[in-house]
Formats: sequence, structure tokens, C-alpha cells
Amino acid sequence: MSNKLQLFTSMLKIGCIGFGGGSAIIPIIEDEIVETGIDTKENIDKDVMVANITPGALPVEVAASIGKRAGGNKGMFLSALAMALPGTLAAIAIFTIFSTMKLTVLNVIELASVGVSIFILYMLKVYIGNVFNKCAGNTKCERKTVILMAISLFVVCGKNLYQLLGISKTPVFSLSAFNALMLFFFCIIFMENNRHKNVGFVVIMVIISTLFAVTHGKGNYIDNNYIMYALDAIMIMISLAGIVDDMKNSGMKIKIYKNFFKELFIWIVFLVICSMPALINNANIVEFIGKGIISAFMSFGGGDAYLTIADGLFVDTNMVTESQFYGHIVSVVNVLPGSILCKTLCGVGYYLGINISGSIVTGVLFAIVGFACSIAASCGFYMTIYHLYNNLSSLRIISRISECIRPIIAGFLINISLSLCNQSVRVMGKYQISGISTIIIVVLMFIITCLLKSKTRISNALILVLNIGTVFIIRALHYI
Repeated sequence: MSNKLQLFTSMLKIGCIGFGGGSAIIPIIEDEIVETGIDTKENIDKDVMVANITPGALPVEVAASIGKRAGGNKGMFLSALAMALPGTLAAIAIFTIFSTMKLTVLNVIELASVGVSIFILYMLKVYIGNVFNKCAGNTKCERKTVILMAISLFVVCGKNLYQLLGISKTPVFSLSAFNALMLFFFCIIFMENNRHKNVGFVVIMVIISTLFAVTHGKGNYIDNNYIMYALDAIMIMISLAGIVDDMKNSGMKIKIYKNFFKELFIWIVFLVICSMPALINNANIVEFIGKGIISAFMSFGGGDAYLTIADGLFVDTNMVTESQFYGHIVSVVNVLPGSILCKTLCGVGYYLGINISGSIVTGVLFAIVGFACSIAASCGFYMTIYHLYNNLSSLRIISRISECIRPIIAGFLINISLSLCNQSVRVMGKYQISGISTIIIVVLMFIITCLLKSKTRISNALILVLNIGTVFIIRALHYI
């Protein structure tokens, strides 16, 4: 067996059994790649370290890096493709089956999604718990984590909190996750570059941040595009100036390698080729490509955290409905192997195509574009950071963002939990089960799930089966 074929086969195997996505796949990668002699554990450790500070699909990025060393640019391309392909193909197949089923069958699948949502709530709880565990009893760290989580939750949760409480008013802020992250990045950069100056600079930052929140939030308290774009431009210029200043102070020197451009060219060509059939079919694909790349760039914090980014970019902008996103896409991506980012973009593309044309063919073409976006963007970002890693580590701003990003994402994930509860209330409401009863059921099942995972060695797959089965039993008992 040739080296490239063995590489492709190994990555395909990992892609097929890599349930859990992200960091959960790392032990599987190490076992397969080191065992077959393709690469060393030391090299994989470095890949994982770089992937953890890079947005995108971690398993795909690590696979591309291993492939690059083992088989050059061809190895890089084949490895990334093989890692993402199994889960994505399975997702497209299931989405296609969904869209051809009768409504009654789709209702059954939506009901099953309530059980899946409870498991996702558990995974989000684990993520948030890990954020606090990193503080290791450090009171200052814990206080900072709580503050960042509270602020991030406050600026994004308005819509879901109001909906859950039955409040019909428009929330004051309720920023999308994308805008909220942009606001946090601006504040971090601004504070880092003015940390030795007086309180007046803090006041300036607060004023700019407040204006950003009221112009970009769902309340539309200042509904003027000129003001919004001018504010965006000011914040971008201040941020870029801060980054450049940090680079000068750190003595950072950027070295550009010729092969870097070849790597980027490969991923650009791959994305263009995969997009052409969809572009010929429907020009609306251009906006999706742009948002797909942006969503991958914003996907710090792992696969579960990506859901909040996708919600802000695709659900809030009505590219896909909340029902399609949480009832179909989220349910599917969490029970299939592979990267959550890849499967989610694939699913968003599929349902966007369906919404635009009503055609399954268009849906599949758009899904392929989502798949290509996720891989091309992830590997493009990763290779960029990989080449600059030694220099980037000296930037104070990058270090500060890395410290703050996980608590910020944790706050966003609490908002996702509210969305999942709202989705469960909507689905159970179809079977005349009240919202309060649904919330009680969800909370009790969540507690039971946490107890089972902490007290036993029960697998995630069995937990999913038990949760889904329990929801169906509750629904059946309600009609007795």
C-alpha cells in the first residue's frame, strides 16, 4: 500500500469512528497515526496545540497537517478530505431523507430531537465546567470567568430569554454571536493597548461599545446604516492599529514561505470547483459562501460553541428557520461522526437550497458548497497560523484573547441552552404538553443524564437512546 493510500485510508477510518468531534477525536488520531508509523506523537501534539488556537474544524486541521508532512500538498488535501467525508456524506443522506418524508414522520424526528437536545445540554454543561476547572481554585480567575460569562450572556440572550418567559417586547440588545464576538475583540484590543492610560479611555470604550450594541442589536434603537457602518469602520481601524502596535512592540517579524501560497491556492481552487455547479444553479450561493467562511473564522471554542455562531449568522438572518436548525441540523450533526462545523455548514447549505428553490438537487449542491467552505476555510486559517505560530505567540493581544475566549463562549453556550429549551417547548407543544411541563421534563432528564454520566460508565450513544426513548414514552403517556 502506497503512503498516500495508507494515509487516506487511516484518515477515512478515523472519520468514520470519530464521534464527539473536536478534541474527542485526538486520542483516536494518535492511536491510528502513530500505530501505523505515519507520524510521531510529538508532531501531533504540536498540530493539536496550533489547532486549538485556530478557528475551524480541529480534526480536519490536524489531519491536513499530518498529511502535509507525510505526503506533501497532495497528502494535505487527501487527509483533510478523508477526515471530513464520512460524517458529511451521512449528514447529506439523512437531510435528503428528511426532506422527502411525510410531515408526520418529520414530526417524529422532531420529537426525537428533544431527547438529543437534553444530551447537548449536558455537553454544554461539561464545556462550561471545563472552563472553570482551568482556574484550578484560583479565585481571581474564577471571578474573571464569571464576569465574562455574565456579560457575554447579557448581550446575546435577550431574544431567547424573552421567548422562554413569554415576553413579547423587543430586547434592548440581543446581539448576534458574531457581533458580540466582534465587540469583545474590540474591547480586549482597546484595553490592552491603553492599559497604562487614564479612566477616560475606559469611558471612550464604553461609549463606543454601547453605540455598537444599540445599532447592531435586535432592538434597532438607532436604525441608521450610515451610523452603523461608520462605527464599524472606526472600531476596525482602532483594532488594526492596536494589532500593528503590538507587533512592533513585540519585535515580531513575519516570514512568508513560498509553499504557504501553494497551500492557500489549493484550498481556493477546491472551493471554487465545488461552488461552480451551485453558482450556475442559483446566484444566491455567493452570500452563503461569504457567511460560511466568516462562520469558520469565528468558530473559536470548539464544535459545540460553533452552534452559537451558526445561529447568529444563519438563523438570525433567516437563511434557515429555527425549526430547521435546531430540529433537524443540530439533531443530525450531534449523532454523526466528524467535525460539527463541517456537518453544520453542510446542513445549513442543504436547507438554504431547499428554502430558495424547493429542489432537493439545489439543496445537495448547496450542501456540497457548505462542505467545501468548512474544509477550505479551516485548512486555510490553520496553515496561516501554523506558518506564523512562533511569531504569534509573542503577541500580547493574541495571548489575552486566548485567555478570554473560552469564558465568553461559555456565556454564549448558556444562550444556546435557552434556544434548545425554546425548541423543546415548541415541539412538545404540538402534542398539547404545556411549556412549564416541558421545562420540568427537560430539567429532570438533564439532571438524570448528569447523574448517569458521573456515576456510571454509560456511553454517549446509550444516553442518547435512553433520552429519545424517554421522550417518546412521555408523549405516549400523555395520550393515555
